[in-house]
Amino acid sequence: MALKLNTLEDHMSLHDHEVTSRRGNFDFDQFRQPFDPGDRGMSPIEEDYLDRVLLDSGQPNPELWEGEHDFLAHNNEHDDLSEGSSDDGEEETGLSWQDDKVPDKGAKELGSLPFEPNTPPGIQMRMLTRFVRQTAKTPIHFFSFFLSFDLVASICFATNSYAEMVIKKGQFLCYATQVQQKDVWSKVTTMEMYKFIGILMYMSLNKLPNLDCYWSEMDDPVFGPTSELVRESMQKHRFMSLLAFLHLVPPQNIKKEDKQSYVAPLLKHMKTVSHTLYFPYRELALKDRMLETKKRIGNLEIEPQRYGCKLFSLACAVTGYTYELLLYVQKSDYQPGHDPEGIPYSIVTDLTADFQNQGYQLFLDGYFMSKTLLRDLFSSSIFITSSLKAGSLVIPTSLRDWQEWDEAAKKGDFRWQRETDSYYVVVQHKDTSTKSYLSTLHMGSAVDSKTHVPKLVEDFKQGSEGFTRSINNMQNYPFKIGDETLHWWKCVFMHCIDMMVMNSYIIYTEYVDRFPAEFATPCNELEFRKALVKSLLAQKKRGVDLAPCRECMPEMVLTRRDCAVCNATARLEGNSCPSTKTSFICKHCLVPLCIYKDRNCFAKWHMPDGKNIREWVRAYGRKRKHSD
Repeated sequence: MALKLNTLEDHMSLHDHEVTSRRGNFDFDQFRQPFDPGDRGMSPIEEDYLDRVLLDSGQPNPELWEGEHDFLAHNNEHDDLSEGSSDDGEEETGLSWQDDKVPDKGAKELGSLPFEPNTPPGIQMRMLTRFVRQTAKTPIHFFSFFLSFDLVASICFATNSYAEMVIKKGQFLCYATQVQQKDVWSKVTTMEMYKFIGILMYMSLNKLPNLDCYWSEMDDPVFGPTSELVRESMQKHRFMSLLAFLHLVPPQNIKKEDKQSYVAPLLKHMKTVSHTLYFPYRELALKDRMLETKKRIGNLEIEPQRYGCKLFSLACAVTGYTYELLLYVQKSDYQPGHDPEGIPYSIVTDLTADFQNQGYQLFLDGYFMSKTLLRDLFSSSIFITSSLKAGSLVIPTSLRDWQEWDEAAKKGDFRWQRETDSYYVVVQHKDTSTKSYLSTLHMGSAVDSKTHVPKLVEDFKQGSEGFTRSINNMQNYPFKIGDETLHWWKCVFMHCIDMMVMNSYIIYTEYVDRFPAEFATPCNELEFRKALVKSLLAQKKRGVDLAPCRECMPEMVLTRRDCAVCNATARLEGNSCPSTKTSFICKHCLVPLCIYKDRNCFAKWHMPDGKNIREWVRAYGRKRKHSD
C-alpha cells in the first residue's frame, strides 16, 4: 500500500534518512498548511503528487503496490510526449489543421485572370439620347428611366379592365360611381397612377400608425408641420379603390394555372430597362429576398419568413445595382425533367447567362452550391466565392469533422484544404462559430496582415456588403401599407417600384460623379426619395408641369436637331421617326420644334391638344429614326 501521511506537515517532520533521500532536493515549504486535528489524511491529489516526487528521486518505494512504479513512469512519459507535441494540433487531436503556416500554391490571383466584359461596366451613356443627357438634372428624370409612361399607361389599362369587370358583377360597389342610376367605375388616369405611386413612396418614408393618419392634419416629421401633400393629391376613398383594383395585366390575359402571367410584363420591363442603362462591375452577388404576402406561394427548403414569395436577384456587389430578377412562384416552374441538376442550379445558370466567358467573380450562398454548378461556372470563366452549409458534399472529407475541430480550435483559428488537382479551396474559420467558405480564385493560406483573418473570408464579407446595403436600404423604407395584407402580385409591384428607386439612385450617383459641374448640391438617398415624392405629388401632371407658360418663345440655335413633335406624332401612330431637322427650340421647354408656314410644330406643342405629345416627349426624349 502507498505511503500515507496525515499532512505534508507530518512529512516534513520525519527524520528518516531513507525518506529524506527519496524526497531529494524538493522544497515543500510552498505546500505548508496549518495543522487540522480533524484531517484524516492527504487528499488524492496530494498523495499522487507525493508518489511522483518519490519516484523521481530514483529510489524505489517498497510501500508502493507492485506495478505502480510502471504505471507512474508510463504517465510521466505520456505527459512529456503531450508537452512536446502541443504545438501541432494534428498530432494532438488527429484533426486536419492546415493554416497560414502551410502555403497554398494551387490558386491564381484575381488580378492575373483576364477580365473582358462584353460591355464597359457602369452607366451605358451610349443608350441615353443627347436630349436626355442635357435635361436629366433632377431625381424625377432619373426615376422616369425606369417608371416609363408606357408602363404606367399599361397598368392603368389593366386596373380599369379589372375594375369594370368586378363592378359589373356587383362586387366592390362601394368604389363605384353613380351615373344615371348605374354603378360605373371612374377610370384611373396616368396622372392619378403617378400620384398613387407617390403616396406609396411617401408612406415608405413616413411611418404612421394607420392609413387615416395620412389624411389627417397632424404634424409631419419628414416633410414639415401639417404637410398637405397626400390630402391635396388624392382622397383616401380613391386611394383605397386603386389599391383594391390594382392589376398589372388585364384579366383576359391572365392564366390562373400560370402564376407568372400576373406580373410577366412588369418583370420583363424591369429586365429590359435594367440591362439597357447599366452593366455591372466585376463582382456580382446572387441573393434571395422573401416578400411577405397574403398567401403562401411556392415552397423552398429555407425561407426566412413563413408566408411570401421568393425573389432571386443578381446585383452588382460594388454598387448594389439590381441587374437581373427572377420570381419563384411555384415548384412546377422547375420540373426535374427539364432541370436534372435541381432548382438552385437552374436559378444560378439563368441569372448568370450574360456573364459567361468574361472573367466575373460571383458571390453565392451555400444553398446554391453543388459540384456540378461549381464545375460548369468555372469552365465558363465565372469564379465563385461562396459560403457552405455544414453538410455540403463540396466540403472535403478531411474537413467534415468540423464539430470536433470547433471544440479544439480557438476564436480566430482557421484551416484549409485543397484536394489533389482541385480548382477550388475550402476554408473553415472560427469566429463566434465555425463557418465554411469556398473559392476558385483564393489561396487557402492567405491571411490579412492586420486581422489575421483569411482573405477568402474578408473578400466574401466585402463582396456581400454591397448587395446587403441595397437590401437594407429597401428595408429601411419598405413599401408597406400599415397592417394591410395584399395579394402577392401587388407586393411584387411595390417591391419592383422600390428597386426602381434604388437603381435610379445608383445611376444618379454615378452620373453626378461623371459630371459634377452640372449638379451644385448632390443629394443623398433620403433627399433623393423625398424629391421623388414631391415631384410625383406636388406637380400638376406626371411630376413635371407640362402646361405652356408665357416664357415659351422660339429661339434659333446653330445645331439642327430632330423636331420633337414630328417624332412623337409618328411614334404615337406606330410609324418610324422621320428625319425632320429644325433650327428652332422653345426657350423655356428646351425642345426642338419646327416653325414653317405649312408645319407649325411650335404651336401644336403648346396647345392643350398637344398633351399626349408632351407626355411622350417627356417620357422618351428625342428618338432616332430606326430606334425601337
